[in-house]
Amino acid sequence: MRRKTPLANATIRSNTDSLWHKLCNDMISLESEAMRKFVSLLTAVMYLRNPAEFERTKVMHREIVEMYSRLPELPTVFEHNGKRYPLDTSKWPEYRDASEDDLKRHWIQSVSSAGWLAERLMKMRWAVVFSERPVFITSDRPVAIVHPSGRFRGLDDPDTNIFFPLSPTRVLVMDNRHGEPDGHYYPLKTGPGSFNIAMWQNVLEHMYSHRHPDIVSAEMIEEAEKIRATG
Repeated sequence: MRRKTPLANATIRSNTDSLWHKLCNDMISLESEAMRKFVSLLTAVMYLRNPAEFERTKVMHREIVEMYSRLPELPTVFEHNGKRYPLDTSKWPEYRDASEDDLKRHWIQSVSSAGWLAERLMKMRWAVVFSERPVFITSDRPVAIVHPSGRFRGLDDPDTNIFFPLSPTRVLVMDNRHGEPDGHYYPLKTGPGSFNIAMWQNVLEHMYSHRHPDIVSAEMIEEAEKIRATG
């Protein structure tokens, strides 16, 4: 096996930086397989490695333990589409009694195996909304999965949208509207309020913006009032 030299590593970083710079500033093909793999994996890792996902992992663990602990005995068979599958419950005590450190190791492992999520993202329809001025915000939780219901309905739901601000002038949108063109760039025709609201609702603690927060907040309030007025 050939070892990577510091020069080779520097070249890889340089190529990655160049690719990211083009994505944020140029109108490169979003249908390029190389670009799609790069962006999908980046999006997947940024989503899974966020502290909010660790909190979700802990909540899910607690809910599963509470649900199955109420049963008189653990199920040994799982039914799906008319087929029955045996379940191995031998590791249930280990899962049930998992400590926070155990759950953290499981979460880190899920981040390191983010390829499954990247593959799913590659199959969605992609579009970039761009503005001539820096108007889009981002946050300490930059990948937002949005549904009109306000709840997570799964990536396969037809109304699920993923927003990922690439820069203050560009937002990558992934959705399941496969009847519409894939890989297109669309100019921002109205204010950025609706996109920024999605990011604001997704924030943990910090919002990041090129513009004064008062201006951004006023735009979001105006957009929210429009949405409320139209029902």
